[in-house]
Amino acid sequence: MSTPTGRSGKRVAIEVLVEIARPDPTLPKETAISENISTGGMRISTDHVWLAGDLVLLSSTVTADATPARVVYCQRLENQKFSVGLELLEPRERSR
Repeated sequence: MSTPTGRSGKRVAIEVLVEIARPDPTLPKETAISENISTGGMRISTDHVWLAGDLVLLSSTVTADATPARVVYCQRLENQKFSVGLELLEPRERSR
């Protein structure tokens, strides 16, 4: 019998350049690399700390389309980087 992980979809390991930003356009964006993606979320590698619960905008470095997301966790790595778990949100969930 398998143990539930709380995930709604299977993760796929894939490296894609993305931009992560706070909703305030006056604050700088950060370019990050995805580690894995699922239908409901993404894990990315960043150079900066992001706080659990923060609402962010995630976009491709190729298109201008932004997807709202919520930071689920931020884990410090040995190489002075951070792994950030993101829950992808529907546009109507931004204010939650």
